[in-house]
Amino acid sequence: MDRNNWFRCQYQKGDIYKSITLNSDNPISTPDILVTLCKLALKVRDEIDYKTGKRVALEVLKIHEKFIKSIEYSKSRNGASKSYVINKSRKKGVKVERIDLEFFGEYGVISNKHPLANYITLYREMKGWNK
Repeated sequence: MDRNNWFRCQYQKGDIYKSITLNSDNPISTPDILVTLCKLALKVRDEIDYKTGKRVALEVLKIHEKFIKSIEYSKSRNGASKSYVINKSRKKGVKVERIDLEFFGEYGVISNKHPLANYITLYREMKGWNK
């Protein structure tokens, strides 16, 4: 796999996991990251179950807001990753449920050609994050 610019998001609970990977020769845009996360929630819903898909979708919405708030400029990372834990239970025998994000190359640019670009701009303005 050519890894010029690469983004992977994965749902995992124990040995159950579903992932989606996005590869590009160009920097991966924030809208593309948001859409890929939505696709992950749908994949979990379709391939695991509806209830799990709902939990993943709610976490994806939280991740969307974090990306929209923090991504203003292009970033470059080689192998950066971040995990978002869905269930906070630390009881013995309860498997941790999480969403993992992995980046390689450049990402975070806002592509004005993407339909979500205006949404991101308006959301940032509404929240007062464009100052």
